[in-house]
Amino acid sequence: GHDITSAENGLQAFETFKEASFDVVLMDNHMPVMDGLESTAKIREFEVSQPSRPPTPIIAMTANNERSDHETYLNSGMNGIITKPLNIKTLVSQIREIIADFSG
Repeated sequence: GHDITSAENGLQAFETFKEASFDVVLMDNHMPVMDGLESTAKIREFEVSQPSRPPTPIIAMTANNERSDHETYLNSGMNGIITKPLNIKTLVSQIREIIADFSG
Protein backbone atom coordinates (compact mmCIF):
# COMPACT_ATOMS: atom_id res chain seq x y z
CA GLY A 1 0.00 0.00 0.00
CA HIS A 2 0.87 3.66 -0.15
CA ASP A 3 0.49 6.52 2.27
CA ILE A 4 -0.70 9.78 0.77
CA THR A 5 -0.10 13.21 2.26
CA SER A 6 -1.85 16.24 0.81
CA ALA A 7 -1.18 19.95 1.12
CA GLU A 8 -3.53 22.90 0.68
CA ASN A 9 -0.92 25.10 -1.01
CA GLY A 10 2.69 25.19 -2.17
CA LEU A 11 4.03 26.58 1.10
CA GLN A 12 2.35 23.82 3.08
CA ALA A 13 3.74 21.27 0.58
CA PHE A 14 7.26 22.58 1.21
CA GLU A 15 6.84 22.65 5.00
CA THR A 16 5.43 19.11 4.97
CA PHE A 17 8.30 17.92 2.77
CA LYS A 18 10.86 19.23 5.28
CA GLU A 19 9.27 17.19 8.09
CA ALA A 20 8.92 13.80 6.37
CA SER A 21 10.44 11.57 3.73
CA PHE A 22 8.53 10.82 0.53
CA ASP A 23 9.05 8.38 -2.34
CA VAL A 24 7.56 10.83 -4.82
CA VAL A 25 5.91 14.27 -4.84
CA LEU A 26 2.98 15.01 -7.15
CA MET A 27 3.06 18.78 -7.51
CA ASP A 28 0.10 20.77 -8.80
CA ASN A 29 1.42 23.91 -10.44
CA HIS A 30 -1.54 26.18 -9.73
CA MET A 31 -1.84 26.48 -5.95
CA PRO A 32 -2.50 29.41 -3.65
CA VAL A 33 0.17 31.05 -1.45
CA MET A 34 3.08 29.49 -3.40
CA ASP A 35 2.83 27.84 -6.82
CA GLY A 36 4.31 24.49 -7.77
CA LEU A 37 7.39 25.99 -9.43
CA GLU A 38 8.35 27.98 -6.34
CA SER A 39 7.58 25.07 -4.02
CA THR A 40 9.76 22.79 -6.17
CA ALA A 41 12.61 25.31 -6.07
CA LYS A 42 12.41 25.47 -2.27
CA ILE A 43 12.34 21.66 -2.02
CA ARG A 44 15.42 21.39 -4.25
CA GLU A 45 17.24 24.05 -2.16
CA PHE A 46 16.33 22.16 1.00
CA GLU A 47 17.63 18.89 -0.48
CA VAL A 48 20.98 20.54 -1.24
CA SER A 49 21.21 21.61 2.41
CA GLN A 50 20.50 18.02 3.53
CA PRO A 51 23.12 15.91 1.70
CA SER A 52 22.31 12.79 3.75
CA ARG A 53 18.74 12.87 2.45
CA PRO A 54 18.34 11.42 -1.05
CA PRO A 55 16.59 13.60 -3.66
CA THR A 56 12.91 12.93 -4.24
CA PRO A 57 11.35 12.78 -7.70
CA ILE A 58 8.84 15.59 -8.22
CA ILE A 59 6.16 15.12 -10.86
CA ALA A 60 4.19 18.08 -12.20
CA MET A 61 0.43 17.64 -12.47
CA THR A 62 -0.92 20.11 -14.99
CA ALA A 63 -3.66 20.76 -17.51
CA ASN A 64 -1.10 22.67 -19.59
CA ASN A 65 -0.01 20.54 -22.50
CA GLU A 66 2.22 23.10 -24.23
CA ARG A 67 5.81 22.07 -24.87
CA SER A 68 7.12 25.37 -23.46
CA ASP A 69 5.23 24.76 -20.19
CA HIS A 70 6.67 21.26 -19.94
CA GLU A 71 10.18 22.63 -20.48
CA THR A 72 9.58 25.20 -17.73
CA TYR A 73 8.51 22.46 -15.30
CA LEU A 74 11.48 20.23 -16.10
CA ASN A 75 13.92 23.16 -15.91
CA SER A 76 12.51 24.07 -12.48
CA GLY A 77 13.72 20.79 -11.01
CA MET A 78 10.70 18.61 -11.65
CA ASN A 79 11.44 15.14 -13.00
CA GLY A 80 8.31 14.41 -14.97
CA ILE A 81 4.92 15.69 -16.05
CA ILE A 82 1.48 14.15 -15.82
CA THR A 83 -1.27 15.94 -17.71
CA LYS A 84 -4.85 16.30 -16.55
CA PRO A 85 -7.46 14.94 -16.69
CA LEU A 86 -5.96 12.07 -14.72
CA ASN A 87 -6.80 8.43 -15.31
CA ILE A 88 -5.73 6.30 -12.32
CA LYS A 89 -4.27 3.47 -14.42
CA THR A 90 -2.28 5.92 -16.53
CA LEU A 91 -1.28 7.89 -13.44
CA VAL A 92 0.17 4.82 -11.70
CA SER A 93 1.97 3.75 -14.88
CA GLN A 94 3.51 7.19 -15.37
CA ILE A 95 4.57 7.45 -11.72
CA ARG A 96 6.32 4.06 -11.96
CA GLU A 97 8.06 5.09 -15.18
CA ILE A 98 9.25 8.43 -13.82
CA ILE A 99 10.48 6.88 -10.55
CA ALA A 100 12.34 4.18 -12.51
CA ASP A 101 13.96 6.84 -14.73
CA PHE A 102 14.82 8.93 -11.66
CA SER A 103 16.36 5.97 -9.82
CA GLY A 104 18.21 5.20 -12.99
